[in-house]
Amino acid sequence: MESLLLISGLESDLGAQAMVTGSPFMTVLLARLVTFYNSIPSAVDPARLEEILVNWVQVHHYHSEEMQDPTFQGRTELLAFFSFLDYLDHLIRVSHSFTAQSLSTEIKEQFFERHLEPKLLSDCLESDNPELLLGLAFTSQTWLHIKSDRLAHSFSVWLLGEELSDQPTLPTHTLKDKLINLCTQPGLVGLEAVRMFDVLLSSPCPYI
Repeated sequence: MESLLLISGLESDLGAQAMVTGSPFMTVLLARLVTFYNSIPSAVDPARLEEILVNWVQVHHYHSEEMQDPTFQGRTELLAFFSFLDYLDHLIRVSHSFTAQSLSTEIKEQFFERHLEPKLLSDCLESDNPELLLGLAFTSQTWLHIKSDRLAHSFSVWLLGEELSDQPTLPTHTLKDKLINLCTQPGLVGLEAVRMFDVLLSSPCPYI
């Protein structure tokens, strides 16, 4: 993984284009991210996701025997997913600009839109809708693992839309409107939606 960081950071325009368009670089990375995500049990408790805040370099410490928690279903899978997401975020930070932008866009289209968004757009507004609660919790924790400027921008465009000051008549962003509306819902869904926005606003970022 360290070797990939070194290669992707080379200041060569031709090298970056070859890596993105002429190799399985993007396909393999996105496939691995989705595989980790799909391995997470559907019965995982959304309220416990906030306990997972890791980085890819030190995640092995969380697998030690003294750190195990048999009451936390899906903990191992969540650690694998979020540590790999952190790795991708690190990769974007150190990569050639073309590579970084291409990878950020792919994560937005292949993961945020295809896998997270369906959970957030669930039509069921029951106060304990497990799929919606898990989607909101995942969105919060995903944001907490993003530190690169390009991935932060892709995330914000996906979640909140891209509003330009000189274009005040842009169409409304369906996902953003749905999430804002969720804050008014009773029960756990409303609480988790408010918590998600609190997490977003607590992390200084010009795109949020």
